[in-house]
Formats: sequence, structure tokens, C-alpha cells
Amino acid sequence: MQISSTEKIIEDLIHATQGEGMSTREQYVLRQALHGLARQARIEQMAEMRANVEKMTGTAAMTFSRHHAKILLKRVACRSNGLQQQFEFDLDDDTV
Repeated sequence: MQISSTEKIIEDLIHATQGEGMSTREQYVLRQALHGLARQARIEQMAEMRANVEKMTGTAAMTFSRHHAKILLKRVACRSNGLQQQFEFDLDDDTV
């Protein structure tokens, strides 16, 4: 089984912080705390990336299920059916 780079770094940190002088339980607690910190850092990085994408595209990242997307598209289609009844260039010069 191959050890990930995060696992390797965590093990190195445990040994660097008096890993040999620590009990097995203390090593376990430190290892779990470091894993939690790594997970939290990944979550924060993803949130920051999402915020940057939203800022760059100018849109809010909304997650819709297929059902909600269909409902939204139907509403937009119903509203837009009657909007283009007459174009501006079809009007007489006197009415413009």
C-alpha cells in the first residue's frame, strides 16, 4: 500500500515533535488532529476556488437538481412567449 504525501508529512511531523517520547495514544491524537487540519485546509481551498470562479464569471454557482432546472426553464419559456409581439422597425415613423 502506497502512502500519500499527506500521510508521509503527518508521520514526519509526529516524529519531529517528540514522536519517540510520546505514547501511542498521544501519537494517535496528534495524527488525527493533523488529518483534520488537512481536511479543513482542503475544504477552505475549495470554497476559495468556488468564490474566485463566481467572482470571475460574475455568476452565483447555483446547484439545481434536474427537476428544479426543468421547472425554471418552463417558467422562463412561459414568460418569454408573449414578449416579442411587434418589433420597433415595424412601427410607423409618426409613432416613434
